[in-house]
Amino acid sequence: MLAVLFFLIWAPLPLLTAAPQRPAPALPGSPAEVRARADRELGLDAGRLARLEQRARETLAELAPRFPGTPSRPIVVTAHRDADSLPAELREHLHEGTPGFVLLGHDEIHLLLDEIAPAPPGDLRTVLRHEMVHVLLDQFAGQRAPLVPRWLHEGLAQVLSDFTYLGTTEEGLVYVMAIGRLPRLSDLERDFPADDLQRRRAYAFARSFTAYLVRETSLETILEAVSRLDDEGFSSAWLRVTHHGLGREMEAWRDHLLNESGAPWRILFNNCFQYLMIAAVGLLAFAAIRRFDRESRIRKRLELAELAETAAAAEAAAESGARPDSSDHADHGTTDGQTPH
Repeated sequence: MLAVLFFLIWAPLPLLTAAPQRPAPALPGSPAEVRARADRELGLDAGRLARLEQRARETLAELAPRFPGTPSRPIVVTAHRDADSLPAELREHLHEGTPGFVLLGHDEIHLLLDEIAPAPPGDLRTVLRHEMVHVLLDQFAGQRAPLVPRWLHEGLAQVLSDFTYLGTTEEGLVYVMAIGRLPRLSDLERDFPADDLQRRRAYAFARSFTAYLVRETSLETILEAVSRLDDEGFSSAWLRVTHHGLGREMEAWRDHLLNESGAPWRILFNNCFQYLMIAAVGLLAFAAIRRFDRESRIRKRLELAELAETAAAAEAAAESGARPDSSDHADHGTTDGQTPH
């Protein structure tokens, strides 16, 4: 009986230990799905390159779940020293003053290490997240990728990287809206303006409007519209998903920006010192004008008083010269040796 019991306990062990072990499924951001490399001229040592690749894997692992089905292709992150070290075929994709860019359709992220700043929005984490969103959105869209509007690309990249690109803010949009120079969605479908000021406005607008769509609907709703893209464009896809047009969303966003975002109040508070200084200068100027006017009036009164005194003195002198002297009359009424009576 004991022999049978020992057989039942120990007999399955060889089967268990001999069973083949299945490899664990690759997680998003595994080395097979993202790798880093360095430009030859950069001379980046293996340790720094490994850290860059690790940061890229972590970034991909954080963002890939937001875009179902991604990554569908390997992603390559290439480090360069600066803009001058870029090959000519890559330099045309770089905007001046930006620390990175992507080649959509090629799953390539290019970073300029000399342009990476120690703090957001130009630090390595923010730049990697920004560019990784571009790649993942492009992969998620698949064959529809060329139809994804540029404003949505840049808007989501800024929203999901937690920082605005190029340091743009909603406060600036209030000024732009007030002067009637707000960009139109149709103008930002394929590309952003080349002019630096207009490009900054376009980035600020794309972030603010996209953040509003994410907050009021959801990222999933936006991605569903992307998955339904056709030749009629994103506006038609949005209408099919939400049953109302982007024009309605735009009007609601305008109202939010002016009345709910707090941007006008932030403008007031941020510029409170300047406004106080302007008011103080105005008050000082007003006080100086009043003081000058008062001193001018006093000076005129003194001048008039002096003129009056001079005229009175002259008149008195004239009257004094016209009267005969009393001593002269006394002399004419006496003679020598005579006593007056």
